[in-house]
Amino acid sequence: AALTAYSYTVAAYDAAGNVSAQSAAASASTPATTPAPATLPSPWSFANVGAPQPAGAASYNAGVFQLRAAGADIWEASDEFGFVSQQISGDISIVARVDSLQNTNGWAKAGVMLRDSLDPASAHAMMIVTPGYGLSFQWRPSAGAASQSIGPENTIAGAAPQYLRLARSGALIRGYYGNAAQGPWTEAGSAAIALSGSDQVGLVLTSHSPGVSATAALSAVSVAAASPTPDTTAPSVPSGLSASAVSASQINLRWNASTD
Repeated sequence: AALTAYSYTVAAYDAAGNVSAQSAAASASTPATTPAPATLPSPWSFANVGAPQPAGAASYNAGVFQLRAAGADIWEASDEFGFVSQQISGDISIVARVDSLQNTNGWAKAGVMLRDSLDPASAHAMMIVTPGYGLSFQWRPSAGAASQSIGPENTIAGAAPQYLRLARSGALIRGYYGNAAQGPWTEAGSAAIALSGSDQVGLVLTSHSPGVSATAALSAVSVAAASPTPDTTAPSVPSGLSASAVSASQINLRWNASTD
């Protein structure tokens, strides 16, 4: 059995039935059972971006992704975090529910990210939950640039459990939050990001505490082609309206067409 100590002695027997004394004892202990490597469903994979220490890991069971990751932060010009991701291209949308997030720091972060590559300085956008500073839409507009965010700390109140969404249309990425996987969604912010078109989308976690691992659970994860952004702009007001009576039973109207 695993984690068990065993002690052995041996004795010799000859053909005449004579028996020697017992030998000196020898002991050995069995190691712990080595668990099977954690697996993620295809096409997901896990990466320690920026080589955070200790290294993190991720697993999946019954619709829930369990992440463990350390890291200084996802901020400034370079990042350290754990990333469960898949490669995508084109206009997409990712939704996830952050079920729980361990409070290793008020700025520990868990959420959804669209990222150009696994390079620590890569351009990206993300919608996150923190233990101490609410929700935030943050991004790095180009590789190696300083990170940016919408508004000051605590601009958007919220905490896990929380539904989050990112949607890309062309170069524009929008971050949302809501109370259900199907919405309705409230937009937190948007930014134009210089991505290559063959990018990584997925789930992020950083402890914001070098040398210390945080844990997070995320569920209801879906990646799909993004819905077109609704057209909410009204046409311009028609101009130059005129009316002229042609007869007792007919009036002609003229105007300049509107634009949309």
